[in-house]
Amino acid sequence: MHQRQWLLKPWTRNEHKAFLKGLKAVGKGKWKNISKNFVKTKTPTQVASHAQKHFNHRHGSYNKKNRTSVFDMKLDENDNL
Repeated sequence: MHQRQWLLKPWTRNEHKAFLKGLKAVGKGKWKNISKNFVKTKTPTQVASHAQKHFNHRHGSYNKKNRTSVFDMKLDENDNL
C-alpha cells in the first residue's frame, strides 16, 4: 500500500458530524483542537482542508455536481456521536 494513501480516505458522515460539533463548540480556526477532541481520526491539516471545503460549499463556491456530499449535512440537536 502506498505510504500516503490513508490521507485520501473520504470523510464519513460521523466524522463530518463530529467536525460540525467541534466547530460549534470551539469555533472556526481551532483545527488542532477539533482534531484532538472531536475528529480524532483526522489530522489538524485534514480538518482545516475539510473546513475550507465546508465553507466553500456553504457559500456556493464549489463545483456543482448532481450528487450529494457530506457537506450537505446539518447537525441536529438530537445528533449524538
